[in-house]
Amino acid sequence: MSASDFFRRASQRKPVKPFPTAVALLIASSSAVAAGDMSQMDGMPGMKGMGNVDMSDEGTNSSQSRSGSALQTGGAPRAKGTSGMDRGDQTKSPGDQPHPKSAASTDSNGSKSSGDAGIRVDNSKSPKAGPLNGPNHIIGVDEPRIPMANPNEGIPMQGMDMSDSGIYHQILINQLEYVKAVGGQGWSWDGEAWIGGDINRLWLKSSGERLYGKTDDARVEALVSHAYSTYWNAQLGVRHDFGNGPTRDWAAIGVEGLAPYFFNIQATGYIGTSGRTALQLKTSYDILLSQKLFLTPEAEMNAYGKSDPEREIGSGISDIKLGLRLRYEIRREIAPYIGFVWGRRFGRTADFSRRDGEPVTDTELVVGLRLWY
Repeated sequence: MSASDFFRRASQRKPVKPFPTAVALLIASSSAVAAGDMSQMDGMPGMKGMGNVDMSDEGTNSSQSRSGSALQTGGAPRAKGTSGMDRGDQTKSPGDQPHPKSAASTDSNGSKSSGDAGIRVDNSKSPKAGPLNGPNHIIGVDEPRIPMANPNEGIPMQGMDMSDSGIYHQILINQLEYVKAVGGQGWSWDGEAWIGGDINRLWLKSSGERLYGKTDDARVEALVSHAYSTYWNAQLGVRHDFGNGPTRDWAAIGVEGLAPYFFNIQATGYIGTSGRTALQLKTSYDILLSQKLFLTPEAEMNAYGKSDPEREIGSGISDIKLGLRLRYEIRREIAPYIGFVWGRRFGRTADFSRRDGEPVTDTELVVGLRLWY
C-alpha cells in the first residue's frame, strides 16, 4: 500500500471517543441503579431507621446519584406504596417506634386493621398496656376483678383451700391375738382410738393379757395430746388399772412420736395414790418386706417406784417383753399375723410369780389380727 492510500483511508475513519468519557458513563449508570434500589428499600418496614445515614435530598453524593437516575429514567416518580414513612422517621432508631405506622391503620370505631394481611383487631377491650396486635396481643375480658383482702394470702379458689381445723378419727386394734405359752394359753389385746384434728386429739387406749387363768397388766387410758413438733406429741391424762388385785388410778404424762429412722417411740410416766410412780417405754419398727408383707419387732418395759404386793408388782424394773410379728395386709384395714413373744419378770415381781407357781420367763407363740377403721 502506498502512502497516499494509507492517509486517504485514515481520513475516512470515525473519531474514537476518549477513554475517560467511557469510564464516566459506566460510573453514572452504576449510581443510577444503586439510587433506584435504595429508593425501593426505603419503603420496607425492616429498613426504617437503618443507622444514622442521611438519605434525604440534601445529601451531596446520594442526591446527585438520585438526580442522575431520575434524569436517565425520565423523571419517573417513586412507586406508590413502597414507603409509608416520611423522611424525618429515617433518622430514628428501631426502638423508637415498636409498631410501624405502615403495618396497620385504625378506623373510627377503634378497630385496628393490618395493612399487609387485612386482619382486623378490636382494641375497645384491650388493656392500655401491652401490644395491640400480633402473637402477644392481650384480649380483654368482661369478668369483674376478684377482691384480694390480703395480697400475701393470694386469691381464694374453690376446691383448692386446705384446712387444718377438720375433725378426724381412727380406731386401731393393733393386737388381738391368741397366746400359746409353755404353761398355758390365753389371749391378749392392745388397741387405741383417737378423735381430733392435726394438732389436738383425744385418745383412748387399752391393753392387757389374760394368761394362766388370771388377767394381768390390764389398763385403760384417756389422754389429750398436743403436737408440739412435726413428729412428736405431748400427752396428758389418766390411767385406770384393773384385773388381778384391786384397781389403781394414775395421772399420766408423756410423749409419743416418730424417732429418726422411723422408730415409733412412746414414753409415759405415771403418778398414783400413796406415792406410787410408774414408767412405761414402748418402741416398734415396721420393716417393709413387700407391698403387703411387714415384719414388726417390738419392745416394752415397765418399771415402778414402789412395790404393790396386792397386785403382785415389785419395785424397779418389773418386766420386759420382746416381740416379733409378721403380718400380711389383705387390705390396709385387715391384716392377720403370726409372731413370737419373749417375756421376763424381774425383782420382786419375779418372786411373786414363783410363789404362784408361774414361770419367770414366758415364751409365747401368738396368732392374731390387726384391724383399723
